[in-house]
Amino acid sequence: SKEFIGFDLKDAKFATPLEEFDRVCHIRHAVVHNGGVVPGKNALQLQIARSGGQQKLVIGYAQLQDIASVVATLVTTFNRELFFEMCRRWAVVWRARTDWDPTREDRLFSMVWANFHSREELVSRSGRTNITRKKCLEGVRDEFGL
Repeated sequence: SKEFIGFDLKDAKFATPLEEFDRVCHIRHAVVHNGGVVPGKNALQLQIARSGGQQKLVIGYAQLQDIASVVATLVTTFNRELFFEMCRRWAVVWRARTDWDPTREDRLFSMVWANFHSREELVSRSGRTNITRKKCLEGVRDEFGL
């Protein structure tokens, strides 16, 4: 994301989700490429104690749920922070450009909104997910003093 859109994941909000996701990647490597046997490098990264023989990875339902939670947390954190960044760009960065056209303001915000708003989550989740485009736009304007 840094190379493609200039969005760096170095914020502290990403530290734990990225660490946990790294662990998931090591688990995935053992399952996909080694038939469940944890290679030495992956065992070190997963902090698995050495034993005399091969270490077989067994993933039960609870562990699978934990893995899904790790992935969901990272994706949710990334989407939320990227949405905030895009709103900041709309409110501050793009307006500072010489080619900014105030008549396209609403259309540009609609494009940002459309890329991040989830109809599925609108049905299944409560709270902030139920925010409307209009309420979100008001919040962004308040946040950035527009």
